[in-house]
Formats: sequence, structure tokens, C-alpha cells
Amino acid sequence: MSTNIYISHTSMIFEFVDIGFNTLQIYDSLRPSIIELMKKEKLSIPDEWTLYFNAGYTNSKTPLVSKNKIGSYPSDKMKEITIIIPIPLKSEIDWGVNPEQHLYKKDHYDKLMKNFFELNIDFKNYTNRTDYVTACLKAGIKKAFEQGFTVGGMKVKANVTSL
Repeated sequence: MSTNIYISHTSMIFEFVDIGFNTLQIYDSLRPSIIELMKKEKLSIPDEWTLYFNAGYTNSKTPLVSKNKIGSYPSDKMKEITIIIPIPLKSEIDWGVNPEQHLYKKDHYDKLMKNFFELNIDFKNYTNRTDYVTACLKAGIKKAFEQGFTVGGMKVKANVTSL
């Protein structure tokens, strides 16, 4: 079984990544759980392929995970599943960001929603960035496995009880 599984981070918010949370710590806590899930469910991806779960920090209205139809790059032998993590403003929660840190307006994802599944995560239930980002990633990864995705022609799908 290939263990070419990674969590990457892309931010559409200025001065956000690794401020108030540690992406490497989150990666180290989640990657073993993903690999263990794949072993337990007897799932695999082609050895030469790499699977990325990309956390995209933005100001969308709700957390999202990309549908299977986007994110395949056969020439690079890479599958990317994007998990959109909306970051609230400081006026909404103390660990939020200033409005000028957001690169896009709040409604920029509206026209793209057909490419994503919504995740039921409310930032108000979290007291810090680490717990919120981790919860969004877990929910997105879980939803991706439950909906199924294809990596290099191999279908990957599982019922996930926990990560």
C-alpha cells in the first residue's frame, strides 16, 4: 500500500498559516489515522501516485470538501482533495482575522458550490484555531472517504467512524 499521503495548506488569507496553530503538528496527528484507516479498510492507491488533502483557508461561508470530479492530475500522478476552511473575523471570534487579511470577498465561492460538499462545522464551537482547523480537516477527510474518490483509476471509498 502506498503511503504517499500528505496534508498541504493553501491560504487566501494574509499572515495566517502557522499563526496560532501548527500545520506540522496537525499533519503529524492526522496522517497516521488516514494510513491506519486505509489499512483497516484494505484501501490503496497506486504506488506511483500521491494523495493530497489540501486545507484551503479562505472566507467562504461554510466549510467545504471538493467532489471527486476535480483535483486529479494524471501527468503528475497526483490526486488533490481540497478542504475549504473558512476563517472568521476577529469581530466574530477572538481567534479570527482582520477583514483586510482576506484576499477575496465572502461570496466568491457561491458560483463554485456545485463542485463541493458542505461540511457541518461551526467555528463558534471552537476556542482556538488548532481545534477548529483539525475538526474541519477531519470532517473533510471523512466526507471524502465516504463519498469516494478515484486515484489513478482506483476507487477509494469507506465508511469512516472516526479519524
